[in-house]
Amino acid sequence: MTAPAQPPAWTPPANVRPSWTQEGVLLRPFRADDAAELFRAVDSSRDSLHPWLPWALTQHHSVAASAETISTLSSLCRDGAGEDWACVLGIFDALEGTLLGGTGFNRVSRGVHNAEAGYWLRSSARGRGWCTRALRACLEWGFTPQQAGGFGWRRVHVFASALNAASCAVPRRLGLRQHMHASRDRWVEGLGWSDTLGWEVLAEEWPTLPRSPGAKAP
Repeated sequence: MTAPAQPPAWTPPANVRPSWTQEGVLLRPFRADDAAELFRAVDSSRDSLHPWLPWALTQHHSVAASAETISTLSSLCRDGAGEDWACVLGIFDALEGTLLGGTGFNRVSRGVHNAEAGYWLRSSARGRGWCTRALRACLEWGFTPQQAGGFGWRRVHVFASALNAASCAVPRRLGLRQHMHASRDRWVEGLGWSDTLGWEVLAEEWPTLPRSPGAKAP
């Protein structure tokens, strides 16, 4: 029997789709003309985004600052050879075009084709299922083979503070497997030491997970 050959390291897709629409959610990279609305989304939600996302206090204090952040994020995604490669995606209402929040992929392990997915929503968009649908769309896009316009991940991880009940509920709703519970390993400003919980899903597992009513592939 011939031993399987290790596949080459993951590389960013050359022809990734420009956007992904699913269940009323539109995902796409932020553009320069999103700066004003991104600033408003963060500024109106700053207190609730912090302490879970420390950047909510240090970034997006003006439209110009949001424009600079978008430029930096675009550079990270374009620089396919960079070790800090990341692809940050805006979450939009596909019907109205409203900017709802952000998601995407970072902390890539190229040798094993893994990435971490994160997510946030502006405060006015919460409580209506947007985050669950956005993460589901993000994973669908992420597991789509590169030759079909996806990112071609083999595994995606999600991590959250155990104190952040809303964030922890999202991977649970999608049926992701909890694979980590690290005790008191992160400091949450104003709250103290917190456990970190981690979930994962493999590309071959993703199509078999139960979907909530009304969910459908693109």
